[in-house]
Amino acid sequence: MGKMRYWRVAWVLCLVLIAVGSRVACAGTCVVGGQRYKLMGETIDWSMKVGGGQTCIRDFRFNTALSNSPGHITVEEVRLIAAPQFGQVKTQGAGFSYEAKSNFSGKDLFVVAVFGKLDGSPRSSTVRISVSVSGSSVFADPGSHARLPVPASTSGVLSLSAHENASSTLKIGGGGYNTGIQICSDGTMASRVNSAFAYIGTVSGGVWTNVVTTKSVPGGVYGAGTQGVSEIQLACSNTQIVYMKLNGYMLKSTNQGASWGNLTGWTHNSNENPNAPFSGAFGPLIAVDPQNPNVMLTGSPGPSAGQQMYYTTDGGTTFNAISARSIAQSTVFGAPYYGLLVVAYDPSSSVSGGQKQGIWVCSYGNQCYRTTGGPAGSWTQTRGGPTTVIFLRVDQGGTVWANDSRGNLWRYNGSWSEVLASGASGGGPYGVSVTDVSNVNNVWAIDYNGDVNYSANGGSSWSGISAAHSVSASDVPWLASNITDQSDMSAAGGAVFDPNGSGKVYVGAGTGVFKATLPTASVTSATIAWTSVTAQQESLVATTVLSPAGGLVNVFSWDRAAFKTTVPGIYSSNQAGYPFNIGIVGGWSADYAAGSPSTLVMIAASNNGGAGTGLFLDLSGVSTDGGSTWTPFGATSSTSNTVGTGSKTWTVPAGLSISNGDRIQIYRASNLAVFMNGLATYSGTRLRLSVDNFRGSGTYTDWIIHSVPKEVIAGKFGGCIAAADTTHFLWLPLQNAANPWYTTDSGVTWAAISVAGIPTSGTTGWGPNELGGTGGCQVAADRVLTDTFYLYNTSTQPGVYTCTTGSGLSCSRTFAGTISTGASPRIKSVPGKAGHLFWSGSDGSSRNNFQRSTDGGAHWAAVTDGANNFSNVQAFCFGAAFSGQSYPSIYLQGNDGSNFGFYMSKDGGTTWSLIAQWPNGNYGLVADCAGDPVTPGYVYMGFNGSGYAYYGKLNFLLKRDVDPAANDSDPMWLEKAA
Repeated sequence: MGKMRYWRVAWVLCLVLIAVGSRVACAGTCVVGGQRYKLMGETIDWSMKVGGGQTCIRDFRFNTALSNSPGHITVEEVRLIAAPQFGQVKTQGAGFSYEAKSNFSGKDLFVVAVFGKLDGSPRSSTVRISVSVSGSSVFADPGSHARLPVPASTSGVLSLSAHENASSTLKIGGGGYNTGIQICSDGTMASRVNSAFAYIGTVSGGVWTNVVTTKSVPGGVYGAGTQGVSEIQLACSNTQIVYMKLNGYMLKSTNQGASWGNLTGWTHNSNENPNAPFSGAFGPLIAVDPQNPNVMLTGSPGPSAGQQMYYTTDGGTTFNAISARSIAQSTVFGAPYYGLLVVAYDPSSSVSGGQKQGIWVCSYGNQCYRTTGGPAGSWTQTRGGPTTVIFLRVDQGGTVWANDSRGNLWRYNGSWSEVLASGASGGGPYGVSVTDVSNVNNVWAIDYNGDVNYSANGGSSWSGISAAHSVSASDVPWLASNITDQSDMSAAGGAVFDPNGSGKVYVGAGTGVFKATLPTASVTSATIAWTSVTAQQESLVATTVLSPAGGLVNVFSWDRAAFKTTVPGIYSSNQAGYPFNIGIVGGWSADYAAGSPSTLVMIAASNNGGAGTGLFLDLSGVSTDGGSTWTPFGATSSTSNTVGTGSKTWTVPAGLSISNGDRIQIYRASNLAVFMNGLATYSGTRLRLSVDNFRGSGTYTDWIIHSVPKEVIAGKFGGCIAAADTTHFLWLPLQNAANPWYTTDSGVTWAAISVAGIPTSGTTGWGPNELGGTGGCQVAADRVLTDTFYLYNTSTQPGVYTCTTGSGLSCSRTFAGTISTGASPRIKSVPGKAGHLFWSGSDGSSRNNFQRSTDGGAHWAAVTDGANNFSNVQAFCFGAAFSGQSYPSIYLQGNDGSNFGFYMSKDGGTTWSLIAQWPNGNYGLVADCAGDPVTPGYVYMGFNGSGYAYYGKLNFLLKRDVDPAANDSDPMWLEKAA
C-alpha cells in the first residue's frame, strides 16, 4: 500500500442535528482520517475518533474534494457491509452516521461500500473505518492486526470444527450461460445455467436463490463433478411445485426448491448433458400442464430403446412412454449429448379431465409433432417445418414459434413458414423470440447479440434490426457493457415476457439474466437497454485461485479471465486484467513470484480455440501491482500505425520469438481493446504484419508486440505457468507439448527447454490434459529458491525434473519414475519451505495419489490421515501457519478413506480435520484453492462451474479466532489491509 494521505474535517451537518436534539460530535471532537476514495473498486482504510455516546456523520457528496477527481464523480448510495460491534451505523442516500455507545471506550470497526459513477460509468469503493471512542488513538495503522476489545458476553474461542457451514460465497456474480428462464403469473421465476446450478426468484424481489445444494438435493443424486441441471420448470398453477432434471435424474419439489425428492419412477439417463451443443441452450426440456401441476412431459434422448418422450399424470410417481413411432427418437450428435426433445404446451388449447390438451414436441434431427388430446392422445407429425429446433414456445393465441440451430425463426399457424432468416436486415442469428402478453401481434425476435427485430402483425413482416444495445448492471457491476464485452450477449438461453404487467422481457444470456422494455416504434434507430438481474447467481468455472502475501485474492476462470477481489460480500466492479470490451477470454493458469508477490503471471486466451486464425486472441501477460492491471507479454514499439486491415510495419527489438508466417497480435498498450491480428514477417528490427482482423480505430504510437511460445502460436494455447521471480517464468503449453518454454525477460522472448531423454513428439508427457484447473498443473516454482522450477513428466521417461535459471535454464532428473497414478497430475511448492513439494493425481482409482517431498522431489511419501491414504485429491493449497506451528496450514479436497470432503491440517500434514464435506453447500469439485497467507484457518476456493467461496468466520473483518493456541485471550482482530 502506498503512503497514506490523511485529512481532517468538521461535520457541516452537525449544527442541523444539534438543532433537532441529536447528540452529534462537532468539529474538534469528531475527527476522520484516511486515504482518498477513487470509485475504482479499491478498498481503503479510514480512522475515526468520536466521544462515547456521540454521533459522527459523513456524506460523500459533500466531500468530493477528498476524492481523486471530484469533477468526474457522482455518489449515489452507501451500503453497510460489516456492522460495528460497539456502536450503530445508519446509512441513507450518499451518507452514513456512526453512533458510539455511551458506556463504551475503546476501538470499534465497520465497513461501508460507496456506489456511484466515475465519468458516467458505475463504480464503487469499499471503506474500512477503524473507530476510536473516548480518547483512543485516532490514527491506528490500518496495515496492522490491531487487537479489538472483547465484551464479556463474547469471551471464549470458537473451534473451527464447529463451523461446518462457516463458508460463504466470494461474490463475483454470473459468468455462466443462463440457458433457460421461466416466469409465472404470480411473479415466481426459475432459471438454470449450463455450468452447475438452478435458481428460483421473484420478479419483485430481484434476487435469485440457488436450489441445488447439499441441503436440498437428496444423496446419491448429485455427486462431485457431475453434469448439473439440464432443466427446471415451475408448475405455474402452483409454483410451490417444481420439476428439475439433474445429472440424469428427475426431481420434484413441493416447497419451491427448498427440498427435492428423487422421482424413482423415472429411468436415469446420462445422455442429457446441460453443456450439450449450443452450450445446452435447448428448451424447454420439461413442460408442466398450465392447468394441472401433476401432469408433466419430458424427453429421454438417446439411441437405445426406451429413450424417447415420457409423461406423468400423477406428479411423477409413474411415467408413461410415448411410442417412438409417434415421436421419433433424437440421436443426432452422439454420446454423451445426443439431440434433444423440446416440448411446450399450447396455452390456448382446450381443457379435458382437468388437463390441457394441446402440446408440441420437436425432436432434434426430425420434425415437430403435436397432439390435441393431451399427452396420452394421438400425435401427428407436422411437415415442412424446422428439423433442428433449439427453442420452442407457443403463444397465448396458439401460434407456435421455433428457433433453429442456424438462427432462423419459424412460425406455425396452420402450416410452417420461416418468417425470419438469420442475417435478415443485418440481424441474427436469432436464438429466441417473445410475444407481448397483452397483444399477440407484437412479436420480437432476439438475436445472439441482444438486438431485436420487431413484428407488429404476428410475424408477417418485420421492422429490421435495432441499432444497438447496452447493458447496465448495478447489481453485478462488472457485467455492464462499458466494462464487459456484451457485443455478443449470447442471448439465446430462453426469453419470456413478464406476465405480470411490467412490460419487461427477460432473457437468459451468456453471462447472466437481463431484462428490457422492447420498442414497438423506430426500432432500427433504437438502443435496447438491457439491465442485469443476475445477483446471487454464481456460475463461473474456476481454474486458479491465488492469495499472495501482502495482497488480495485473485481468481481466474473460463470465459472471464481474472478478478481481483476486495470485500467478499461486494460484487466486483470490473474484471482485473481483462481489457474492456474484448470478448470471451479464459484465464487458464496463474502464479505469483514468491520473492515479489505483487508480480503475477497469467495464461489467458480465447475460450473457443481457433489458434492460428484471425478470431483467436491471446492475452497472457504479467501484473506488477498484485493483479489490478495486466500487460500482455511482449516487446513495445513506438511506431505510428493506423488500426485496420492491410500491411503494417513496426520497428521492434531484434531477437524476438517471432518467425515468418507466425500469427500474432499487436495491442495498443494503453487500451488493450484496440488490437490488430495477422501474419508476421520479421527480420532484424523490422516487423511487418498482414492484418486480417482488428478491433478499434485510430492512429497510435504505443504498441505491445505480443509474445508467446511457438507452440501456443501453433495451436497448443492454454496450459500452465509458474513464476520464479519477476523475470523468470516457465510455461507448459497444453497436453503433449513438444517442450516446456521459459523466459528470462518477463515474457518479451520465449525459448524452448530441451530435456534429455524426453520425446518432442507424440506422447511427450508435458502439459495439462485439458483447459482449466481440473486439468492439473505439472510445473511449480520453489517458494524460497527463486532460481528453481520443478517439472513433472509422464512420458516414457517419467519423473521430476529440477530446472535452475543460472545462465539460461538447465534441467536434471531429480526423481525417476511415476510418483503415483493420476489422470491430471499437479505439483505445488510449499511457501517458506525450500524444496518442499506436494503432488496429486486427481484420480480416485488410486489409494496412494497424494504425495509429498521434502528434498526437492528426490523422494516421495504418501500423505495419510491416520492409517488411510488420501485419494481423489482434486485440489490442495497452503495458508498461514497456526500459532505454535512452523509449517504452513494445508488444505485439500479429497477422500481420506472414509469421507470425501474438504480437509485441513494444522501440523504439516500429520493430522487432519474434515472442516466441510461440501464447502458452501456446494456439490461441485474444487478446481483450486489458496489459504490466506496471514490468517490461519481462512481459505479461498474456486469451483468447477459454480463460482468461488471462502471458508472462515463469515464476518471477514471482525472474526472469531480459529486458533485456540493463540497467545492472547482476545478472539478478534482486524483483517489485513489491502
